[in-house]
Amino acid sequence: MPADFNAPLTPALYSAVPDAPLLPQRNAQRGGSHLKLVVWLLVVLAILFASFRIVPVLVDDFQFTDGIQDIARFASVNRQSVDDITNAVLKEAVKDDLPVSKENIKVESMSGNIRINVQFSVPVDLLVYQWTMNFNPSVSNNSLI
Repeated sequence: MPADFNAPLTPALYSAVPDAPLLPQRNAQRGGSHLKLVVWLLVVLAILFASFRIVPVLVDDFQFTDGIQDIARFASVNRQSVDDITNAVLKEAVKDDLPVSKENIKVESMSGNIRINVQFSVPVDLLVYQWTMNFNPSVSNNSLI
């Protein structure tokens, strides 16, 4: 039977082997996966960049809180005054590179129990956004028993 050259082409005409399953056609939207890859890489890089800017501030706050916890524990044993405790907290803040002033520190001393409250803010520059992280560490030397 001669082939009709004016007839529309059917998928069976493309198959090299009769009755063989046809391979799926290539996606007509070429390059779409490359755009997704670039977008995801930008998102991951943005998260990594923000992490490198934020995590050191969080670590400094943790070390500062640990340092003032030690100050509160030993303040009553060493019979330190409120001014001595405030100065020790300021030294700890300078050591941890935190912007703390004397006005941000509140020290309460009642019958051997020391409570230290500090409020400070650290600006974090994320290039496209200036984020101010607020911290309020509060420690005391209350015994567990």
